[in-house]
Amino acid sequence: MPSATEDQYNVENESTHSADREADGQEIAIFTTPWAWDAAGIAVPTSMAITASDTITYITSHKSAQYSYPVTSSHKTTSTTTTRRQKARYGLDSQDVNGYTFTQKDAQGDDQGAPTMIARRRITDSRYNAEPNACDQWDGADGNAANIGADLRPPDSLPPGAPHSELWDTQQPPSYGSNRARCQRAVQYVDQANRMGLRTYITFYPTSANPRRNDYVRSAIRMMEAKPFNTVKRWGATNEPDGIPMPVSKATAIYRALRSRSSSRDKKFGNKVPCPKCSIVAGEFAHASPKHIDYAKSYMQMLSNRKVRPANWAFHDYADVTYQHYHPNHTGYPQVRKFVKELREAYPNRRPRILISEAGVVLNNFNGRTKVWQKPAAQREAARRFLALRDKSNQISLVAYYSWFGSPGPQGFDPAFVNPPDPFAKDPDGTPAERKFRPAYCVIADVSAGVCDQQSGE
Repeated sequence: MPSATEDQYNVENESTHSADREADGQEIAIFTTPWAWDAAGIAVPTSMAITASDTITYITSHKSAQYSYPVTSSHKTTSTTTTRRQKARYGLDSQDVNGYTFTQKDAQGDDQGAPTMIARRRITDSRYNAEPNACDQWDGADGNAANIGADLRPPDSLPPGAPHSELWDTQQPPSYGSNRARCQRAVQYVDQANRMGLRTYITFYPTSANPRRNDYVRSAIRMMEAKPFNTVKRWGATNEPDGIPMPVSKATAIYRALRSRSSSRDKKFGNKVPCPKCSIVAGEFAHASPKHIDYAKSYMQMLSNRKVRPANWAFHDYADVTYQHYHPNHTGYPQVRKFVKELREAYPNRRPRILISEAGVVLNNFNGRTKVWQKPAAQREAARRFLALRDKSNQISLVAYYSWFGSPGPQGFDPAFVNPPDPFAKDPDGTPAERKFRPAYCVIADVSAGVCDQQSGE
């Protein structure tokens, strides 16, 4: 490529990327400055002008001096890449970090599990829910400035002999619900996802309905600054604020504060930006059902009124996947349709990205067994509906399957692909339980139906 042409390409490319950053999800057209060269490589003057309401005129002044012909001129017309229709990516969520590497041989001796699913379905993203204050004692959020920006990675992820955080200084495994255990699991998630080349995404899980904003945001910022969390570039401000429910004013205040502080220099962090080039996701609503949509509308309108324009919004869509099959009077994907409608009404001239950050084939929820329990055909259909979610709006950029492995026992929330879903399940002899793959796994992983239990539906 001639140097002049290469320079022009670089300028046009940078113009496009700059417009993408500034557009923040808004649909805009990009017309780059025209250029021209004669046969001898001499630059020829060019100009552009809007000559009518629907006309842009480009002019190459090839008669303004003596030039060698032919004269080549060009310009680039495109649109912000955020508005082009692109296939949404699939993501995989496992609240038990071991789920990302779990494998089990099938009857033919082939490995089945997360690595197979990731490879066959080309899964690129991962996600995890973490309490913002889980690591306070080790990342400086408790006031110990010496820990700000600490390296919290486990000893086996560090060079031999390198000092490690006291987060890992314990003789016995910490109790499951302790902050030490919660922080360790969050660190292990990021460490494992990075090793596997999966994009990381953490959503902060409020531990109360009305947390103190400053405490919440300080904890979140300190976590972002610590290693390996500094590699995470997508963060959800509050998980399911409508489900708690958290006051809308508090949820939006946390979002605004977190977005501002994550991109502003922090004096206590060496005057560095806590999370450069990060995206703070708005919403993360439980779902778009009638009883929740009013909350989402208020949240959207409150941010819109303040001229806050998030580039990424998220909601959880189990209804369109698991339950829509049992509403014959409803067609399509009404939860997606409602969410897109409300978002467009709040931001009529913008097209922000939508992340369906949780979805799945739910066999058990907190109210008991669902209608797909013991119905293999219904579970297969629900899995196909999950795969189709990404085609339901060109604003959807991610569809993530929630907690495919490691769901709690029969009284918990269970969209797992394996049975038993409990990660601690044991056989009578005390060894880890042999798991059966459920019908949804074969659909999502795109493997032979014979790999899965197609009989019991449990």
